[in-house]
Amino acid sequence: MRRPRIVALGGGSGPSLIARALPDHLDDFTAVVSVSDCGSSSGVIRREFDLPATGDIRATLSCLARLSNPDSPWPDLMEHRFRPNAPGQLENMALGNLLLTALATRGKPFAAAVQEAAGLLGCRGRVLPVSSRPIDISARLDGGAVVHGEVAVRQSGKPPIRDLFVEDADATPWEPALKAIQDADYLFIGPGNLFTSIAACLVVPGVAEAIRRCRGVRVYIPNTTSYPGQTDGFTVLDHVETVARYLDDGVPEYVILNQQRPADRVARIYAAQGVRFIPVTEWEIVAIVHRSIKAASADLLEPTLDEPRKLHKLDTIRHDPAKLGWVLHELFGLGARSSSRLGQIGSPGASAASSH
Repeated sequence: MRRPRIVALGGGSGPSLIARALPDHLDDFTAVVSVSDCGSSSGVIRREFDLPATGDIRATLSCLARLSNPDSPWPDLMEHRFRPNAPGQLENMALGNLLLTALATRGKPFAAAVQEAAGLLGCRGRVLPVSSRPIDISARLDGGAVVHGEVAVRQSGKPPIRDLFVEDADATPWEPALKAIQDADYLFIGPGNLFTSIAACLVVPGVAEAIRRCRGVRVYIPNTTSYPGQTDGFTVLDHVETVARYLDDGVPEYVILNQQRPADRVARIYAAQGVRFIPVTEWEIVAIVHRSIKAASADLLEPTLDEPRKLHKLDTIRHDPAKLGWVLHELFGLGARSSSRLGQIGSPGASAASSH
């Protein structure tokens, strides 16, 4: 029997989580990754070389390289960030961004450079940019104002985002990415920043249509927390309805929800940074089910941290890949066998009574 084709769409974190949850499926795994970031070292690359954003691509390549060859030094080198003695364009630059830039400035399309980097790193699986050209996103805010560029879209303190769109009317998708989406047996969307990672892919021309044409199982995994500047005050249902809207109501068949609460102390530490845990309520599950979506819930949080990680960007409370892998086995027969208990799997008209 043919092995299932698995596709994960989003920024760096979502596809990497799916790959870590399903390490036995790497040879059949494709990540379709956003390329609209314009801040930090990715922004420098974009301005100096007119290339798509390299950051999420680099992070996904590093993850696949680590899973493919745990003893390789390359994943850590790809993520190494320069700390020069004096401020300059190399400050906080990731080595992997420079490698991708070097490969992409030798006369090859950006997507071809990504594949060449994957070969150098010994990656199993594929990483495809959602577009092989630079893409900029803009957001229309409550009140009618418009902000331009990914950095402004995720800026804290502005009015809520009403809509996201691609600025360039000539923006084009990478055709192999569209084909991978359409041919997927299992298509995973998220988790990741709702607007700057997920919607940033969905608004690229052709992507939403490819998802609607996909005959495989489409699964959305919402974040466990809000993110300042993007989803302040959002519920799980808000996340689901936003994704459905960008898919023109081409809703996914499944939504996988986290039912586990973090420790109060951990939740308070993250909340102080504007990252607030999003609990799942019974009425939201009912509302999701009434949209003809199966809702599966389980304990999915990673082991508790004493404090947020010191990362390049704001940390969030994350899914545990092993727990998610167990759920994917229970639902679809993917990954490793597990004794995990699903909180519930709903279908249209099913009871919303929880079996937590």
